Amino acid sequence: MPTPILDGSLADWSSATRLDTALTGVPGYALYGQGDGGSFYFAISAPSGTAVGANTTIWIDTDLNTTTGFSVFGLAGAFE
Repeated sequence: MPTPILDGSLADWSSATRLDTALTGVPGYALYGQGDGGSFYFAISAPSGTAVGANTTIWIDTDLNTTTGFSVFGLAGAFE
């Protein structure tokens, strides 16, 4: 899969790169991600008129262990 063009257009992302699902995501939003060598790229879509800005965060459980790492809002970092 080619590296996405980082121009703010969600047209560069496909359903194959979507990270959330109807069961794990929030209605109206979508999270996309793709690795390329030593980099990982993210894209977030939101309902029309909703800003995704400076206070938006993505929490990544890179070791898949909910007992390690940062506690997100008092919860373990894994949401399923």
